[in-house]
Amino acid sequence: MKRLLCTLTICCISLASLFAEIYPSKRFVEVGLDFGVAAGQNAFGLKDVLVKDLVIDFNKLYEGMGGSDFKLNLGFNQGYHFNVIVNGFGAGITENLELHTNLSIDNALFRLLAEGNELNESETIGTTLSFESFLSSSIPVHFKIGKLGIMVEPTYFIPLAYMPSPRMEATYTTSADGKLTLDAKANFDLYTAFDLSPLLSEPKGEIDFTKLPEEAKNGGFDLSARVEYPLFDFLDIGGYATIPIYPGKLHYHAYGTATFDFTMDGFLDWWTSDPDTRAEKPYEFNEPDWSGVMFDEEGFNVNRPLRLGVEAAWRPVGNWFVVHPKLGVAAKNPFGKDFSIHSLYPEYSISADMTFVYVFGLNLTTAYENHVFSHNLGLRLNTRVFELDLNIGTSNSDFLRSFSLGGVEAQVGVKMGF
Repeated sequence: MKRLLCTLTICCISLASLFAEIYPSKRFVEVGLDFGVAAGQNAFGLKDVLVKDLVIDFNKLYEGMGGSDFKLNLGFNQGYHFNVIVNGFGAGITENLELHTNLSIDNALFRLLAEGNELNESETIGTTLSFESFLSSSIPVHFKIGKLGIMVEPTYFIPLAYMPSPRMEATYTTSADGKLTLDAKANFDLYTAFDLSPLLSEPKGEIDFTKLPEEAKNGGFDLSARVEYPLFDFLDIGGYATIPIYPGKLHYHAYGTATFDFTMDGFLDWWTSDPDTRAEKPYEFNEPDWSGVMFDEEGFNVNRPLRLGVEAAWRPVGNWFVVHPKLGVAAKNPFGKDFSIHSLYPEYSISADMTFVYVFGLNLTTAYENHVFSHNLGLRLNTRVFELDLNIGTSNSDFLRSFSLGGVEAQVGVKMGF
């Protein structure tokens, strides 16, 4: 009996491998979960901090950035899917939660830390911050017309929060007597699916998340499609697109100006004095003043990114080794109020996927997606009825820094079916 089950399993896996496609289905019925996180910055690498005696050298940090601004990228995604696909025909359902954050700080901050500034002169440091988060549900439909494989995926998405890229500025001045003053001002627009006014008003209250399900009716709609064609036995070519149809709307709007100030006087004298007799700390930090912040329900239309591109699957030595290149262009919040030529950006990836004795897999991928360069190593265990995927890699907004472990990303996927 065990021998029969093993034989049937190998036959099923072998049968699935005969359908050479760009994205071949490995099971007729499949349910899966995915979870991923990513974080990257371009100021230092992991090897710079994993040392016995950690010394922060601001001159080295400043020189290593090569004049570039400091950038921090954070990402998160969690998904679930259920598919039924037989011989290229089928359908399924997918649920996904994703968020992306990008922070940029002027290089002038690191120049200040490395070289200092002129006494009694002021200098301004600028910062930009963007944020977006979506909850989406889609129904992918797979079918064939002759040799042409087609996937159409209508998606209903609910934007949870969106912040364009406002510029915040901080002005600092160092006096000859050693006094440092810092005044910061942030002009911002934040659109959310929940009311933030209780949190940012006086007296402070709690955010009411009970109304969040009502925002489901304010979701948007887009349409994704993918086509592929077996040009040769060893080469499939295809194209993909995600086109916005109807934008989601965020009704709650917090906007205005937040300010705060910081003053430090005689810090070195205080630091070198006797801890038992030293005076109060020589600095004063006032909490941010949100008095200039206002709230309304003006609303803001948000779309998921538009994407257009081409891809291929090349099997130079058989189905066990597949090279998958992809090249495209994307646009953040197309047709939105904040859309500009700078919202367009390229995307690419190239991966090498290897399968050994039908069960074990190895994947190597390098990519540029969502303004982040990444290099990943993936391991796969696939017994047909159960599959475990583990991916780990480096990521960074700077290409050269992406090789220095300045950021990391990891993803875990579990799939089951037959």
